[in-house]
Amino acid sequence: MKSIPFFDDRFPVRTVYTDMNDCKGIADDAPVTVRSASLLSYAGDPEARIIYAKETHSGTVVSVTDDPLTDRFDHVEERLITKDPGGFDSIVTSTPGVMMCITTADCLPLFLYDPVSSTAAITHCGWRGIASAIITSTVNVMEEHHNAKRDHIMAAIGPCICGKCYEVGEELIDDFRFCFTSDEIKSFFAPKGSGKYLLDIKSAAIIELKHAGIKLENISDTGVCTYESDEYVSYRRVGKLIPSRQMISGIILPRTDH
Repeated sequence: MKSIPFFDDRFPVRTVYTDMNDCKGIADDAPVTVRSASLLSYAGDPEARIIYAKETHSGTVVSVTDDPLTDRFDHVEERLITKDPGGFDSIVTSTPGVMMCITTADCLPLFLYDPVSSTAAITHCGWRGIASAIITSTVNVMEEHHNAKRDHIMAAIGPCICGKCYEVGEELIDDFRFCFTSDEIKSFFAPKGSGKYLLDIKSAAIIELKHAGIKLENISDTGVCTYESDEYVSYRRVGKLIPSRQMISGIILPRTDH
């Protein structure tokens, strides 16, 4: 397991992301939650709550409230809701002792943190999510429902597939036209010929972070390509992966009384 020094070495927040070594000895049919204890131990709070996103490659964001008995969801995108929406790719909280987690296997894990309001978020950024402005929606939730300020928000990009390895079809381009200009799209779609393109999902995420008002100097990148490094799982390199083999990324606000 590794952490994001850009956050952990500077602020009272704890991050974690796993690699292939963390899957050793785990049965193929084990649920992703089998690693929960290890994640919480690494973060220094074995008694914390842990919440996994119910990923649907969507633009849906939920906020977790301070409820000691249940994991209450009270916000979905821009609409107030008081029930589990059934699927979501981004989680926000300002409640200490709640580890928020996502799983990825080439998609981009995005860690967000406002040190002033003490608000954190974890976002599963696949191409569909970024094309649906999931990053902007997450920042909006942080600001409008947790008193965060986008001028203060820090962002860290976890291991994901890089723009040299992510080949896609040209039909994807139209999906990005709702949130990006033609020039922006050209900057992260590189033509290969025969209707194929290389998609730089990291560059697209950075552009959307800037759209959301995040300062460039507040953005950090692990610089790891999951396809090129066999230390991490990659759907494009090895095929579809069962949940027990996927990378987990998490973030937690430590409890002061712990």
